[in-house]
Amino acid sequence: MEEYIKRIEQIAAKCTKSQSDGYSQIMRICDAMREEQRYCLGYVSKEKIKSQQFD
Repeated sequence: MEEYIKRIEQIAAKCTKSQSDGYSQIMRICDAMREEQRYCLGYVSKEKIKSQQFD
């Protein structure tokens, strides 16, 4: 999964010219995917993920 997330980040960096093009939103999605993966693997609790969603 991490390989796919990194690839998405690379594509976003190449295909966006500025943060207003969606780059920052894509990066937040990738961060959320990593946190969800950590939860699924048991590395972090659901409460920890919820507390970080609106930071």
